[in-house]
Amino acid sequence: MKEFEEEDIIGQILEDESSEKNVLFSEWVDRSEENKQKYLFVKALWYYRKVYNPNKEEITPALNRLNQMIDRSERRIQSAHWRKIEIQIVKYAAAIFAFALISYAVYQHRQGAQSGETAYVTLQVSSSDSIRHIKLEDGSVLTVNKNSSVRYPVHFSSDKRIVYLDGEAYFDVHHESSRPFIVQSRTIRVKVLGTAFNVYSSSNNPVAVTTLVRGRVLVQDNKAHNLAVLNPNQQVRYNDQNKMYTVSQVNSAYYTYWLKGELIFNRETLKNIFSRLEAIYKIRIYNKSNIDNRYHLVLNNRYTVDSVFQMIRYIAPVDYEIKNGNVYVYRKKGGND
Repeated sequence: MKEFEEEDIIGQILEDESSEKNVLFSEWVDRSEENKQKYLFVKALWYYRKVYNPNKEEITPALNRLNQMIDRSERRIQSAHWRKIEIQIVKYAAAIFAFALISYAVYQHRQGAQSGETAYVTLQVSSSDSIRHIKLEDGSVLTVNKNSSVRYPVHFSSDKRIVYLDGEAYFDVHHESSRPFIVQSRTIRVKVLGTAFNVYSSSNNPVAVTTLVRGRVLVQDNKAHNLAVLNPNQQVRYNDQNKMYTVSQVNSAYYTYWLKGELIFNRETLKNIFSRLEAIYKIRIYNKSNIDNRYHLVLNNRYTVDSVFQMIRYIAPVDYEIKNGNVYVYRKKGGND
């Protein structure tokens, strides 16, 4: 369907009564009760225009129905002369209808805001996407890793700033003593005033990890029970299954290398390494090696699954098979820990 500029539609059809297209449009409206109802609906909604940021998910089904209506109209018209004119009329009506739907959706959005509802933005970063950077309205900056999603309000409330996370993200938070910044995930809650820290908390993994780069943060479980107050280069690991947690001294740089496209495991068990790899590559890893040693491993986010396990095979006494998108890991025959 041809795209129309807003001023063309309004000026040539709705506002310019002397326009030839307006006359043809009026004839189309009078042709049936169905057309008249469509026009009245469009006219009512059109007064809510001059708004922005429509909810396209709500509009898409209506636009699809509209395109089907245009196709049916084109098939019904037999006269070559009237075919050309009526298709133009229908398409102008369709364009107005589309704009009206957008306006109506955003009008509902604004009505929600006026009634106290909060408008949210959701960003999802897939494994094939690049790492995404977001600047929030308070000046805080988020860097969202692959296979992760964040949900945040368009405008924070006057007493707190809450961002919802599933996956991994790095937060550089603008200091505001009157409005704490809160990162909420399925398993943990991190509360700060102004600081930089990394959070890994995936719905596919019961272990959540918070690593502090600078400042101070309070880490809680999802029931607001305090776990730890972290200082720079400290990390808390919380297991939502057994409700146990540990606090340790770390080099925070190891846990933020993913910002540069690298992933570093420093003295990690194969179990923890595999858990991260499952989230990153969206695969299932069946570990039958029963090896508890800790390993140091540096990966690049461009490595394939096979390349990654070739490296693991080099540093640990394991072998592997890839079948139907799953990875099966075994202890090498005669291999020592």
